[in-house]
Amino acid sequence: MKNAEKGVFFIYALPLRLRNRLLLSLLTSRSMP
Repeated sequence: MKNAEKGVFFIYALPLRLRNRLLLSLLTSRSMP
């Protein structure tokens, strides 16, 4: 049960970090056209 919860949390945490990276890249690209 705990292992499954950790797996789900990991899967949910990955997209968040990826989104942050994409947002940062978009902001930097907009700042420096």
